[in-house]
This record gives sequence, C-alpha cells and structure tokens, in this order.
Amino acid sequence: MKKKIFLQIISSLIIFLIIFAGWFYLEFIFRVSQVPFDFNIYIEPNEGIVTQEKTITSSVIVFSDSEDSEEVEIYVSNCPKNTKCFLSIDNATPTYTSELIITPSKSTPPGTYPINIFAVGVGIRKNSIYYLTVEPFECVCTNWINKGCGGPCTSQMYMTRSCEPKDCDAESRCAYNSSCIKDFSIESIPTYSEVTNQEASFVINISSNNKFSGLVYLFDSGCPIGSICSYSINPVNIPSEGFATSLLSIQTALSTVIGNFTIKTTGISNTITQSTDSTITID
Repeated sequence: MKKKIFLQIISSLIIFLIIFAGWFYLEFIFRVSQVPFDFNIYIEPNEGIVTQEKTITSSVIVFSDSEDSEEVEIYVSNCPKNTKCFLSIDNATPTYTSELIITPSKSTPPGTYPINIFAVGVGIRKNSIYYLTVEPFECVCTNWINKGCGGPCTSQMYMTRSCEPKDCDAESRCAYNSSCIKDFSIESIPTYSEVTNQEASFVINISSNNKFSGLVYLFDSGCPIGSICSYSINPVNIPSEGFATSLLSIQTALSTVIGNFTIKTTGISNTITQSTDSTITID
C-alpha cells in the first residue's frame, strides 16, 4: 500500500516537472524570438519645388513592426533661412504619418536645400532627407478688364485684373482713357498743301469711336491774317459707328504774308474735344 502511494507521488512529481520544463522552454523560445523595438523613417515624396511665398507639403512616415509600443519624436533640422518648416505631428507611437509643411518667404534665397528630419526614441536615432528647391517669386496677372465707361474716375469707372499671388501687383486702376468711352477722332486729309491761285483746301474727316453719335462743332485757329478759313459743313452730324466730312477752305489775299502756316481745326461735342492740324505754304 505504502509502495503504491509512493509510486503515485513520484509519477505526479515527474508530470509536474515535465509541465514546468515545457512552460519554461516555451517562455524562453518566446523571449528569444521576440523582435526588439525598432523603427524607420521615410519621406514621400522626398523632394519638391516651390516658389517663394508658396507652400509645399510632404508626408513623413515613422514605421515600426515591433510588438512593443514606444513613442518616437521627430523634428526638423536645416530649415532654409527665412523659411517656415513644421510638422503636423511631432511625437507619437509608430506607425504614424506626419505632414511636413514648408513655406519659403520672398527673402528666402533661391536654390536647393537638404532638410533633415530626425526621429528619436528609446535611444535610437534615425533620419531622412527632404530636398527642397526654392524658385524666385513670380507675379502672374491676367489682362485688364474694363469695368466702366465715360465721365470722371469713379467707382463705376475702373479696370480690374487678378494676380497670383494675390495683390502682388496692382489689381485695379482708373480708366480715364478707357477703350469703351464713346468718342470721335478727327483727321486732316492731307496734312500739308501749297496755296495755288490763292486757294487751298483740306478734307476734315470725323469718325465715330465706340458708337459715338451726334453733332460736332468745328472751330479754326491760326488762319493767316488777311485770309478767310471756312468749313463746308458746320456742325457735322456723326453717325454711330460711321464717319462724316467737312471741307476746310482757305482763301488768301494778295496782302497775305508769305510763309508756312498751321491751321488747327478743333471739334467739340459736349465735353469731348479733339483736334487736327493742316499746314499750308504761301509763296
């Protein structure tokens, strides 16, 4: 009986030792096979081109396949002069992604810069490089757009355009000489003539600009002393988008001084005034 009990105790002890040894072996294998904490850092893309006063971004990826959880801090080094560099996340447990945001100023010298991104955690320090190329500031503007017609320069009469970057140049201006103002032009044909038999004549051509229409009154100045200057039609009625003419006739006298004379014809319609010159030679 005693022998039987003894054998049972021995058997139980052997089974316990086998189980304990198996547990110890499995724990040992687990600890030996466990990967120590480690990480890597990547930048995607790792290069970029940006204009002064613009912003460029890239993704900084801190990756780890370790089972342990440890915080890893990242920071920027070698940020170019007069440039803002920052990370959207600078401390977290891998795997995580942070956005690298870079904004060079107008005073950042153009060129290519290597920017270091360092990652530090549990005594491990790694880095990756981002290559930034800064190009000179460029102001690009659209063509001017006419926003009003006629009268003095008021809020209803100006020209506008848009520029990129915004406000890098003038984006509005007064349009006194706006291309859409109703107006007329006046021209002497020809501009020079010699007096023959005490007479000379010029065709005064008046054309409508931007659908101008109405009466244009003609006035002369500089008519030689002793001569008579007159217009065949005065005032001249100008049709919209058309033209009309009047003949300037100069009648000289025997007493008229010889020489070259310039006769100015001025056309007036309300507030609009235009003029042209006709030159004669009296021998």
